[in-house]
Amino acid sequence: MLTASELIESLKRLVFEAGYTERTPWLDELTPSEALVACVGQGPWVWQRRGEVSKVGLKQLRERFHGKVEEAFEFDAFPLSWQNNMIRSAANWLQTRQASFRYLHMLVRTKQCSVRDLFSACGNSDGVKVLWLFVRDYTKLPAFPIDRHVRRVIQRYELPDDSWQMLRLCEEAGIDASALNRSLALEGLLFDFST
Repeated sequence: MLTASELIESLKRLVFEAGYTERTPWLDELTPSEALVACVGQGPWVWQRRGEVSKVGLKQLRERFHGKVEEAFEFDAFPLSWQNNMIRSAANWLQTRQASFRYLHMLVRTKQCSVRDLFSACGNSDGVKVLWLFVRDYTKLPAFPIDRHVRRVIQRYELPDDSWQMLRLCEEAGIDASALNRSLALEGLLFDFST
């Protein structure tokens, strides 16, 4: 186990070797509800499959639920049950509070409620990769989604494989967590730092 100062040094070495990747506008034209569905569709598949799954989810959201997560009680577009459950959980959470997802997104973005509140609304208070993607790329708050590719790289550097811990560590080191994370996550651009 590395000490706090050793963790920061390891993180800085990773930034030096991986660099930063600026954000991409892949969600910018979507509503908050659509962006959430697009992110939840980014399950454990290769990039092309992720896009296909997200498109199916967006089609159902737009056609059956008027583009609103708060109406998606019977959402079933995704191949994995946890994905559908996440959207249904958000719909139930919003309905009990008589709120829209656009409103919840605004509260998170302006820090009037926490990222954990958003995650709780979706049925996962700690967050998973797909919810962290929404925070990073749509809400544009600091985030560090961890999938198997990112996990492999950070483990080589003996860094924690927990998004919350990585955020704290990046903040302590003055590192843009989101930009570093995008560098590590880009398909085909993951470097083998072990050589």
